[in-house]
Amino acid sequence: MLHLNSTCRYFYYNGTADFRKGAYGLSGLVRSEMQQDVLSGDVFIFIGRRGNKIKLLQWDSDGFALYEKDWSRALLKDLPPAITIIFASPHSNYNLFCRV
Repeated sequence: MLHLNSTCRYFYYNGTADFRKGAYGLSGLVRSEMQQDVLSGDVFIFIGRRGNKIKLLQWDSDGFALYEKDWSRALLKDLPPAITIIFASPHSNYNLFCRV
């Protein structure tokens, strides 16, 4: 089960993720491309290339929790203004989000 709260850090994967991948495939992206510890309890956000799918991945003490949502049209092509990117490195494929 996902535990989303203000103490979690949220990382957005800025590349194109293959949405056929499950928790273990996405955790490989977190380790290799985002260079983050997937077992930290942080939440990793992946958005489909067409902007109509989102996946959230989090390690929950005894296994991965993976949430997936599909929309009929692209809602996430451009990020909503309520979300602000507070860290963006030109040398990495992720951005850290915070809630405004």
